[in-house]
Amino acid sequence: MTTVTLHATGAATPAEAWDRYAVPDRWPEWSPQITGVDVTAERITQGITGGCAAPPRWSPGTPRSR
Repeated sequence: MTTVTLHATGAATPAEAWDRYAVPDRWPEWSPQITGVDVTAERITQGITGGCAAPPRWSPGTPRSR
């Protein structure tokens, strides 16, 4: 089993910050590049599957549409 420890500072309480992460439907609130989420559960849990929607990526040298 792997253990991950994160440290962060900000205005949100730890409970609020965790809820923003653990509920995929809330991801666009804190990650504007995520435009939609389609998952098999309402909260992050073992075995959950799904995906995120985001605008197409732009890379240097590729013309941007206007």
